[in-house]
Amino acid sequence: MDIETKIINSKMVPISTSIYDGKNLKSFFILDYKNYDDMIKASIIYLIRSKYNFYKVYFHNFSNFDSVFILKNLNSLASNIKPIIRDG
Repeated sequence: MDIETKIINSKMVPISTSIYDGKNLKSFFILDYKNYDDMIKASIIYLIRSKYNFYKVYFHNFSNFDSVFILKNLNSLASNIKPIIRDG
């Protein structure tokens, strides 16, 4: 999974997310949602479907950047998700 951002009003804002499961590519675009939090939540909801039970999810550029957007929204959706974070 990856998040693409754009500078809007001097602030980095997520404008799309993409998920590739090894066969299928699924993208989410900010214009289809009320705000970027809703877009990211939709991406996470897509990933936590039973189809992806026992999958490992890798995030591109997660440390120090994408993680800010993902973890905030992940925490609001599910309390039983336990991320494994490299080096602590």
